[in-house]
Amino acid sequence: HQTPDARLLLRRALKLVCHETAHGLSLAHCQRTRCLMQGANSLEEHDRHPLHVCPADLDKLRWNCGFEERKRHLELLDYYRQSGLEEEAAWVSGRLDRLP
Repeated sequence: HQTPDARLLLRRALKLVCHETAHGLSLAHCQRTRCLMQGANSLEEHDRHPLHVCPADLDKLRWNCGFEERKRHLELLDYYRQSGLEEEAAWVSGRLDRLP
């Protein structure tokens, strides 16, 4: 599908790259909750998935990559804001509010 919406195109590309990279880091498809690691059988289904992983998959990524969660979320927030991805920025901001 072609789209003139640059943000939608960016969001789709980020989801695809992050999803496939997470597979490379040993994450399987997620069936727990709304998560980047859910499988998709159509572009419409792919568009409904979030750009973030669920808490269980975040724990797996943290263990695998060794990042500090607050620092990661601050960097994501900055990137999302600079890229005009306001929905993702709002989600990360809410997550930051709940972190120690």
